[in-house]
Amino acid sequence: MHNSNLWFQRFRDDFIPAIQRVQDVFLLRLQPTFLSIEAESEKLENDLWEDAMNQPYYGDYQDEGDIAEAVRDASVSHYMGLKGMERALPIPPI
Repeated sequence: MHNSNLWFQRFRDDFIPAIQRVQDVFLLRLQPTFLSIEAESEKLENDLWEDAMNQPYYGDYQDEGDIAEAVRDASVSHYMGLKGMERALPIPPI
């Protein structure tokens, strides 16, 4: 009987608070970070496009298609990086 009381106290005092901290970190702090990665990537794309279009160009003509492709590539790379991190974390979907 003494052994069961020892383990009960150990779980109550050590393990349950540790599990609650993990829940707090993953479910309440990390998971919401990944809820808006698509919107974040679109905003990045729009900001990069606006920045590129506001830059002065001298000399040869700069093809806007090349700029659009580079901006889109940066946005997709950002999205895929965040999506990969989301999949690597053991977070259940909402």
